[in-house]
Order: sequence, then C-alpha cells, then structure tokens
Amino acid sequence: MTTKPRVAVVISPRTRHENINDIFYQLVGDRFDIVLQESEKPTAAEVEALIRDADALVTGWGTPEISDDSIERAQKLKLVVHAQGGVKQVIPHEAILKKGILLTNSAHAYARCMSEATIGMMLALGYHMRFSHEKFVYLQDREFDRFQTVGIGMDGKTIGIIGLGPIGSFLAQMLAAFNVRLLGYDPYIDLTLARRLNVTMLDSIEELAEQSDILTVHCGWTQETTGLVTRSALERLGPRGLLIVNSRMPIVDEDALCELVKAQRLYAALNLIPLRTDLWLDPVFQTLPNVLFTHGSSNVSDTWYNEVAENVATQLLNFFSGRPVTPLLTLEGIARST
Repeated sequence: MTTKPRVAVVISPRTRHENINDIFYQLVGDRFDIVLQESEKPTAAEVEALIRDADALVTGWGTPEISDDSIERAQKLKLVVHAQGGVKQVIPHEAILKKGILLTNSAHAYARCMSEATIGMMLALGYHMRFSHEKFVYLQDREFDRFQTVGIGMDGKTIGIIGLGPIGSFLAQMLAAFNVRLLGYDPYIDLTLARRLNVTMLDSIEELAEQSDILTVHCGWTQETTGLVTRSALERLGPRGLLIVNSRMPIVDEDALCELVKAQRLYAALNLIPLRTDLWLDPVFQTLPNVLFTHGSSNVSDTWYNEVAENVATQLLNFFSGRPVTPLLTLEGIARST
C-alpha cells in the first residue's frame, strides 16, 4: 500500500478560499493527504510542524512567515506551488530554490483577468466613465460639455507595453482584436515571443512613451524597476496620452505623475498599490476628468478564482504523476519579475 503525498496548505483560514476552492478539491480528489493551517496567526513552531513532513506546500495570500530554517528542516519537501504571482514578499523563495525544491506560481492563471481589467481601465478612462458617472450622480449635474468629455478611443492608436511577462504577453494577444499598433519594452524578452505577439520592441522607456498613445505598465516592482517610468517619459506621453498602471506604483515617478495629472497634462488610470495618501487623496482629483483610481481587488473576477484553483491542482497532479510542472521559477527570473 502506497502512502499518499502530503500537501500542506500554508494559508490562513480567512483567505484560503481566494487560493483554493471546490474546483481544487474536485480535481485532486483523494490523491493527496491534505493538511490545512488551522490558526489565523500560527506561531513559528506551528508553521514548522505543518510543513515538516510535507511533500509539497501550497502558499498564497495569507501565508504566514516561513523561515529559511523551516525549509531546511523540511526533508521531504520537493515542490512549492504559490497560488498567486509575486513570491518575494510572501515566501522564502531563495531558501526554497537553493535547496533544489521546485517552485511555481499562478501568474499565468490570472493573466486573463488582469488583461481584461487593463483594457477596461483604458476604455473607462478614455471615455470618462468615472467622471461622467460622478458628475451626474453625485453632483446631479446634467449639463455636459462635449468638448470636455470627448472620448479617447483605441482605434488606430499605438499601445506601448512595459513588461512582456505572463500578463503583458496575454494583454498583447487580447489587443490583437483591436485596430492598434503594439510596441514594447522588456530588456529580458525573448525576441521570438515578441515577433509572435506582433510587438515591436524598443530600447528605452522614453522612446516607447514618445511613440505611444497609450502606455501600460506590467512589470514587477524590484530595485531595478523602481522609478523606471521617469518624469521625462511621462512628459513625452501627454497631454492626450493614457497611462495605465496595473503594477505597483513605485515603478512610476509618482511625484511627477501627480503633478502632470493635476495640471491635466496627462490621463492616468492607476491601480494604487501601495497607496501614497500624501499624493492621491487630494480632493482636487474628484473634479478632474483625466484620472481613474482602482485597487488590486478590482482585478479579481469570479473566473479568476477558478483558474487559480485549477492551476494549483494541475501543478500538484502533474508533479506527483511525473509530468512537467510549468512555469518553473528561478532566482534570476524572480529578481526581475513579479
């Protein structure tokens, strides 16, 4: 009689449903011995006990701190499936990979909903949907200046994509349905992939901004990418250019961006994670038509939950059946991505 592989789900009970759901359990069936984190705030000893005898871990939003030493003492551990995208602030990825444990995430699983949200931001901002809604509902003003609210559409425009990882690449595929020209910036991209996506790669952010009508950001926040989108690039994009930031805000020169948006020299749709309240909670933004604020939760859809759960189950089933686990993460790749 064979022993089932033990899978430890190291995620708080409060957020576990955002990582695994009924789809996950239907797919894995009784293939694994699944153990769940029971405490909302487990002690270090409780976390270590949970993973000590595990053959695989499932981590994600709500994973407690896992020490390097705990990974070192987990002698049976062979695979970590991270149910979300970014791993750097969540799990000890260096200790995991240096020990030879396979590490995979679900960035590809939520590429579709992130891309849908990005296109939605382009359309909502370009057609002043937030501004028109608030003007009518909150100000109860039925007088619209058509010149002030004339839309900025996508037809015939040039869209620049910063970062052609799982999300940027999927976005490029979706944008193929629009009559747009695609440009890109990603110093690590495989040019074969760029050609397949019909994306013309450029050598600098400034050049990309100057040639784009819409600039959308999809790279991870790292030391290398902090401040990547400079004041110079932002000034080259305006005043009817659209900036879409669906990544962490420090990638952009926030002070310059705030100044340009307030002066109505640039349109911007911003996913404000993390939020700099000293800049973005200024009441002046309530009256401006050229800005749209969203939050990370705006990118989560009903289909996203199922895709993530299916991805986690598939990675576990593939690995313990001897099939490839993809995509695999490496230290080099993590250093320059989400």
